[in-house]
Amino acid sequence: MKISKQKTKLIAIFIADLIALSAGAISTIVVSATNAYSSIYFSGFLIYFSIIALFLFTVIVFVDCYAMFAIKTSTYHSFLLALCIETCCLLSPDYLSLFNLPSAYGLATNIIQYGIFMVFVSVIIIFFNFSYTLGMSKKRKLFYFFVCLVSLLLFVALYTVKWHFVSFVLILSLLVEVLRYTSRNPNIKCFNSFSFRPAQFLIFTLSGLILVNILYSSGTIDNYPFGITSFYLFTMTLTYCFIYFSFVRRTQERDFDNLKYRTQYERLKSSSLQAQIKPHFVFNVLSSIKNLYHTDPESGDYAISLFSKHLRASVEATSSDIIPFEKELNNIHIYIDLENIRRDNELNVIFNIEYSDFQIPALSLQPFIENAIKYSKIDKNEDGYLKISSLYNNGDVLLEIFDNGVGFNPDSIPQSSYGIRNSVERFRLLTGVTPEIISSVGNGTLIRIKFNKASLEKENENNNS
Repeated sequence: MKISKQKTKLIAIFIADLIALSAGAISTIVVSATNAYSSIYFSGFLIYFSIIALFLFTVIVFVDCYAMFAIKTSTYHSFLLALCIETCCLLSPDYLSLFNLPSAYGLATNIIQYGIFMVFVSVIIIFFNFSYTLGMSKKRKLFYFFVCLVSLLLFVALYTVKWHFVSFVLILSLLVEVLRYTSRNPNIKCFNSFSFRPAQFLIFTLSGLILVNILYSSGTIDNYPFGITSFYLFTMTLTYCFIYFSFVRRTQERDFDNLKYRTQYERLKSSSLQAQIKPHFVFNVLSSIKNLYHTDPESGDYAISLFSKHLRASVEATSSDIIPFEKELNNIHIYIDLENIRRDNELNVIFNIEYSDFQIPALSLQPFIENAIKYSKIDKNEDGYLKISSLYNNGDVLLEIFDNGVGFNPDSIPQSSYGIRNSVERFRLLTGVTPEIISSVGNGTLIRIKFNKASLEKENENNNS
């Protein structure tokens, strides 16, 4: 039976977490069984290794402390996790021995260390819920924190009878439940997350250290091997370094994508401006205005005022990505009025605007309307019309531009049709929404743009930032 790639990754993750949890415990059992404690304790290499491991992780703590104030997102979670890890390690027997404080390891030290471990678990729960917007229910969060409190109380109550390992079994069961709930949440890409999986590895690595300390304090092992905590600490240092490397790489990729986006958008904006101010359109409008001045100067003044507003709107489109829909409607009215100036029969344009409290890319609808006027031949039929609608329903905005003209095959839009292509692309870049073009020969054309207002506003804020 062939194992799928996803199951293979899941097995690899499970094995890695199991190794992180059990490696220290296995090492202590082996050391205890071989009576090699003395040689390890007096090894100069392990002493220096412990100092180096502590120094490196202290650097990690300071880096996270700086990031907490500089980045101001979820980095305070990372700082608290690092602080809990280092404190737990410093309260382990081998580091107390390193600082000539072996007698300090007793009931109070064990309770403080386990209490800090409970804080670590609580921060992990908050970190997962915050960073991945899991939306944990209040009951679930209260249940998790209640289990942490009960585990700490059990640890204190059962310590004197050497049964405090029960509290560790309880908290380990909780960690497995948290990771099960978190992994199944669709907001986390289970196998490819560069923050969730390392954080999971940190959980089990620190849990392995706590397990070693519990085995020692309960009398399961007689000698605590000097250097085992530094092994765990160094492993967690490497994990943090991996997280930093992944963060820097993802930040660089995001910056590159933003640069690529801005370059592409500036190109589209320039093309859009060229599409709006077409030489033949300018020439036709100016010719119509000239003729009006010969017959009706007042109409000529009105036409030149419309034309100046149209040019101003086109220029402003290069500096304003997003504008209120009401302003876009005003630009459309100006454009249609300019079209009617040079026509014998006015265009039949119907406005069915039921909702206008939203924003869209500047001059993004005009190319669709221009295309309908130019190619649909609605001005050739007595019943020809162009209808512009806006509706709102349950948070969704629906924009529609419909003409009952000759229609066309949307797949046959020529590459030279910059107006439609640019409008579709600008919508996609600025809002994440792709306008839908529905048309067939003889049945008219419908441009449908549907989006969630709240999501669009959030997308606009991200693009502006």
